[in-house]
Formats: sequence, C-alpha cells, structure tokens
Amino acid sequence: MKKFLRPSLLSVLIGLPVTLMVAPCVLGVDLGNIWPLGDSITYGAGHADGYRETLYTNLFARGCSFKFIGTVDSNSTKLLSAAGQSRHDGHSGYTIANAVDIDGEPRPGIYESLESWQRSIDKPDVVLLMIGINDLNTGYKIDTAPKRLDLLVTRLFGYYPQTRILIASLPEAEQNNTHRHGATNDLAVAVNHYNAGIVSIVAKHRMMGQKIIFVDMHAALTLADLQDGLHPSAEGYVKMGNIWADALTAPAN
Repeated sequence: MKKFLRPSLLSVLIGLPVTLMVAPCVLGVDLGNIWPLGDSITYGAGHADGYRETLYTNLFARGCSFKFIGTVDSNSTKLLSAAGQSRHDGHSGYTIANAVDIDGEPRPGIYESLESWQRSIDKPDVVLLMIGINDLNTGYKIDTAPKRLDLLVTRLFGYYPQTRILIASLPEAEQNNTHRHGATNDLAVAVNHYNAGIVSIVAKHRMMGQKIIFVDMHAALTLADLQDGLHPSAEGYVKMGNIWADALTAPAN
C-alpha cells in the first residue's frame, strides 16, 4: 500500500510531515473529468507527456475510471493517445496572469485564458493546478504572486463551484537555470515564499467550504530530479505522476 505525504496547514507551518495511508480506488469508482492545468511542467517540457502517462497508468492500475480533459492534446504518448487520454492544458511559458518578463516580452496568463478555455471543455470534477514558476523565474512581481494565484483559484471556483482543486507547491529550481532571462532575485527564497502563500490560500478557501487540497511537490522533488535546472527529468515526472495519483485517491477531508 502506498503512502502520500500531504501536510496539513499546521504541519507545513511547523515543518512536521503528516503521513496518510491511501487505499486504491474501488473498481468502478469514477474520479470524473480530471483537468491538468499549468505551464510547461504540466505540458511535460523535455519529456513526452510529462507526468501524465505515469498518472494515467497509476490510476488505471488502482481500478479508477476517469477522463483527462483540456483544450490541447499535444506532447502526448502512444499509450495516452490510444486510450483517448491525451487532453490537458499545460502551456509553456504561461504565468499565473498576463505578465511582462524582464526582457519586455508579454507572457499569457492562465487567469485570463480561463475565460475561453472553460467554454471549450467539459466540466472538470478535479483540477490539477501547478503554476507560478515562470513568474518567479523571470522576477515578475514575485511579492504579489500569491495574490494573483488566489484570484486564479477564486475564478476557477467561480466557474466550477463543485470542483476539487488539487494545488501543488513548486519544486526547487536552480538559481542560474537556462530559462532565467536576466532575473537576479533569489529563486529559492521566492519559491519558499510562494509555496507558503499556497498554504494560506488553501486554508482560506477550505474555510469557505470549497474543496481544495495542498499537494507538496516541493517536499518530494529535489534539484537532482530536474533535467535543466527548471523542468523535471523523466524520473522527476514519474515522481510527480505518482504524487498526483496518491493525492487524487486520498480519503476526502
């Protein structure tokens, strides 16, 4: 039986992990429509499918039924395509909301894109959200990045009040990775600040009765799990897929 480390708000704040036992899906249990949503890490930069094939095979092996949804089907694999599970919304270079990087280049945001995307997909039962590393890596208004994320989460619940949002912390990243584009902020400090903001956002929305869960990717992936200082290696994506699967099948709370 697998274990999933999912810190509670208290455990995150005091640094003590909480280990929960996770049961497999009962055969026939339907997880519904699963929406992988984020940037190039969700897309799977550097590796076909990123975490999505591992997630698919893990959930399938547990006896779960589900459907990946999204507006694109690029960077898939033969297995995902044959199973009709190639859809997602992982978009390379995207930020939380529309932004301008340090070179003056505009970057599209997930927040603004939702308006059109939500008209093109089936209603998600679960959203797998990981976003924000492009904001931090380019040094774009990093102090207010958690506020932008909160607005994004609020918009998602506005469109889909009954959905479950699984929101992941950002893994570590190399200070001088090849995607920095001239930014000089301390990336480790920025990532830790942002991840602490995610914990607060989750607590806020749970107090409102909304279904949102913190998934700690930062605790699971190290710099050794990255291929270019920013994106996971093949092994790193496998870790991610398994963590998402454990989070999806963890007992509701």
